Amino acid sequence: AGKAGRFIEQGGKQAMIKLVNAYAQHVPRVTETYRPIRRIRFTVFYGKGQRKHDKDAFDKVAKDAIKRAGIIVDDNTIWLEWEVALERDNAVKTHAVRLEIWDLEQGKPTQRKAKAS
Repeated sequence: AGKAGRFIEQGGKQAMIKLVNAYAQHVPRVTETYRPIRRIRFTVFYGKGQRKHDKDAFDKVAKDAIKRAGIIVDDNTIWLEWEVALERDNAVKTHAVRLEIWDLEQGKPTQRKAKAS
């Protein structure tokens, strides 16, 4: 958990990188020989009376942090299936986050077609 809403408001790229590294400390990092295609869901929870942030505000900062942490090869659709979700949870006192990561395939980007936008 963390004060996710403040990452954007205070320009806290470093805080987001620390959060991603903490959540994904046991996730194998990308190397020259290990280049997985991954699915990642980044969920931000907000409680009663808290302001719901714009998903797009979290999108870029979270993707940049995940790439910088070495969890993904690249953030394009060839290497990454990505979802940002905002959910209300009245038990949450401050903003909280959940990061879920699945390996879909091991391979090269030419093995998978990009999705049409």
